[in-house]
Amino acid sequence: MRLVFFDFGSFGNFHFLKKHLFPQIITGKTPLDKILGPRFAKRLQNGNPLTTTIWETQQMAAKQAIEEGLEFIPKFGDNGLILAIAQDAKTSQVLMAAYMNRAALDLTIQTGYATYFSRSRRKLWKKGEESGHLQKVEQILVDCDQDSLILKVIVDAGQCHVGYQSCFYRALKKGSPRLRGGKLAPAKAGELEFIAEKVYDPEETYKK
Repeated sequence: MRLVFFDFGSFGNFHFLKKHLFPQIITGKTPLDKILGPRFAKRLQNGNPLTTTIWETQQMAAKQAIEEGLEFIPKFGDNGLILAIAQDAKTSQVLMAAYMNRAALDLTIQTGYATYFSRSRRKLWKKGEESGHLQKVEQILVDCDQDSLILKVIVDAGQCHVGYQSCFYRALKKGSPRLRGGKLAPAKAGELEFIAEKVYDPEETYKK
């Protein structure tokens, strides 16, 4: 790839960037530091020469669009998946964590009900398609990097296939050896404790 360098200390080249890459600067609606970043803008204001590349400029613009823009640009991983955490819209309880591919996310948005991608079965699955314990999506939150999602959902039954309301029904005990010294000690029985009770019988719900 051929990189084209521009010396921001040169008025002619800076004028070219203003005209062709940053039309919003010309309108005066977007401050320079919002486009180039405060560090670059300060160097320009101080009259110091600054050399950059079109690629760097494009990277800055893309990063700003992802972090502060209003366009939904979900960032799927190399495996084509994005983390999706389901949270009870009424109680704020974290219910489960799963993954979505593009098709699952599109179906979720289109139908209003959570659909995920099963990494073990390599297929789409609508939450509750077997149990009837559906997740009606009220809102989808996206984090700053747009590489993980939170689904605010309405539920009327337990969400864990083991029988609990939440898949997070155990916790690591305080003072566990695995938490001491900042190192992971060998696992042993008794380090986890139950923090919830079952709310339904999975054998009855999933029986054929």
